[in-house]
Amino acid sequence: MDFSSFVARRGSENGAKTVVCHKHDGERKRMLSLLSEFSKYSLAELLYKALF
Repeated sequence: MDFSSFVARRGSENGAKTVVCHKHDGERKRMLSLLSEFSKYSLAELLYKALF
């Protein structure tokens, strides 16, 4: 089970926290995508510096 479905299920159990969980999950996904873009870029940069 992935994290987002866990958050959705947790949120439905908690009722009032559902909106907060979904909002947080969206922000978390955006941060993860930014982080993965950054790590891909910096990894490529490090490889370039190491090789040349």
